[in-house]
Amino acid sequence: MEGNQERLKEKKVEKKRATGEKDLFGEIWEKREKVSFLSGYPLMEFAYSPFFLNCFAHVLAKGRYPKFRLKEPNIILLTPDEHYMFDFGTVAQRKKYAEKMGCDWMKVYDLKDELLEEYEYVQSILN
Repeated sequence: MEGNQERLKEKKVEKKRATGEKDLFGEIWEKREKVSFLSGYPLMEFAYSPFFLNCFAHVLAKGRYPKFRLKEPNIILLTPDEHYMFDFGTVAQRKKYAEKMGCDWMKVYDLKDELLEEYEYVQSILN
């Protein structure tokens, strides 16, 4: 049984194709200030830790907006908790966090609106 599980794990690893995200994340990390786009919270404690990749958030979801998956302005730096809240949190959770941290989620939502407008424009040209 154990050998079978190992083979299945290997197959899963083999199926993963490089998307270019890790390289782009590295470039973004080198270029940008190491603080959250939302709260300004320092991110160095997450550098190259198991939570490092969770510091990179797609403003427009990569599944729904695949053409912007590797568009640098579509990726912002957040703390892993902020990233989770952005993707899965409730309005109440975000509001409570914003009050606690003295930040405003509108900064993220405004960027999202800008990117969405640009994405729709690009789609209209391509179609």
